[in-house]
Amino acid sequence: MTRYVYNLLLEFSPFGSLGNLIRRRKSLLENEVKVYTRMLLKGLSLIHQSGVVHCDLKPDNVLLFPGLEYGVEYQLKISDFGLSKTKDDKFDVGFPKMRFRGTPDYMSPESVMGQIEAPLDIWSLGCMVIEMLTGLPAWHHVPTTRDLRFLLGLLKEAPPLPSGLSSVCEDFLNKCFVKDPNQRWTANMLLNHPFLSITDNILWENETVAASNIINTGYASRLELDNSSPQMRHIDCFQTIIQMVGVIYWKKIKNSIQDFKETRKLQQYRF
Repeated sequence: MTRYVYNLLLEFSPFGSLGNLIRRRKSLLENEVKVYTRMLLKGLSLIHQSGVVHCDLKPDNVLLFPGLEYGVEYQLKISDFGLSKTKDDKFDVGFPKMRFRGTPDYMSPESVMGQIEAPLDIWSLGCMVIEMLTGLPAWHHVPTTRDLRFLLGLLKEAPPLPSGLSSVCEDFLNKCFVKDPNQRWTANMLLNHPFLSITDNILWENETVAASNIINTGYASRLELDNSSPQMRHIDCFQTIIQMVGVIYWKKIKNSIQDFKETRKLQQYRF
């Protein structure tokens, strides 16, 4: 009998997950959240166009990769489609059979009743935006899953919005938390929301934050490897090298940014 061995090649995510980043940083700046949310929506748009619902969108299921898009430190990629639903899957709908498909803190009211469609992922995205901004899950104040089921399934409540948000951010979240899934904004609609517009000021501020984080901590210090893993044998040397390269690289970028700003100032005075 012939035996076959299949090698499955997986992309290595060196910096952990978005959940790791939130827990490490406690919260993210609104300008960073704008860029990361845009990345997530681009992914959701493609997923939904393919007839797939992720069903378990949360920070721990979003992986971090090196990237400098709009000045942020990472590129995000959605992972873990183990609970995803395709257009051919069917689920029972009705009360009192109330069940979650995914993680309770990110479920939408209709999904509690078994209605699993693309608007669920949009609701989950809104919960993630709150978590990125505050460092806490959107429903952190609800003590039990049973209480959360009651709030979502029966009262159809949305999580409370944090204080101190900009008006455009509040409006974006309200579009994510529309109770009627048929009226909830889609990924493509949200990509055109003013909250996700990227200006020069946002670009410069994000690059400054990214440069500071890389120089202060180094890329290698973000690698979350088990202490018993073989990779840890060489991590100290690797960390030192990467930190040195990071400092040199970001100093060059900061100088280029400053030169560009000065050029723009001169152009403003030309007639």
